[in-house]
Amino acid sequence: MHNQLSLYFIFCIMTSAFYPHGALTTSLLLLLLVIHQYFYYLLKVVPQNVEPASYCTECDKMTTNSYVHCRQCNLCFPVTYFHWDIIENCVRKEDAQRYRNIVLLQLAVNLFCSLVQSVLYPPFLIIFLCTIVSCKSIMTKLQVNI
Repeated sequence: MHNQLSLYFIFCIMTSAFYPHGALTTSLLLLLLVIHQYFYYLLKVVPQNVEPASYCTECDKMTTNSYVHCRQCNLCFPVTYFHWDIIENCVRKEDAQRYRNIVLLQLAVNLFCSLVQSVLYPPFLIIFLCTIVSCKSIMTKLQVNI
């Protein structure tokens, strides 16, 4: 899902770049995309083993005593991690909430900017309608009990 989100936000940046007087909007959307990529990177970071290790029979590796084996990832993660199907990885609750919030912020900014652009420049009404449909689709996928 992350790749599709990234492509969608790049599409929004490209359409914003074609808007007359859209330099500030384009730079804002570009900055949000960079933050979005950074938060995704934080979700993919595997925690280090720092405590005394024990042998995990399922993944055949030495892992920290407090780690639990995830059957979907086939790796061991701390007890505080959970498997998030959207990212297809085990993540911390705080990182998942941060990622979801930055995606929702990007959707809100895209929706607002496309609305303002469509009011000032009527051909952008098509972009606004596409943004509404995309927001509905993405928000239903992100509504997970974290």
